[in-house]
Amino acid sequence: MFLKKIKHKDFDYLPRFYNPENDNELKRKKELSFRTNLVHTRARGKRSIVFWIVIIIFIIYFYLSLS
Repeated sequence: MFLKKIKHKDFDYLPRFYNPENDNELKRKKELSFRTNLVHTRARGKRSIVFWIVIIIFIIYFYLSLS
């Protein structure tokens, strides 16, 4: 009696319509971009490991040459 009635929430929903041609194109693009990103990250990861190994060897050599 003294409380306000609870109202339902209103949503501004715009429905998206399914287009199977567009869906297949998007799936193919996502797969291709995932494959290219995966190749780039693997190559970059190998370079960084080699870089750090060279740096560590250089530091050890420099330390041993000074002592």
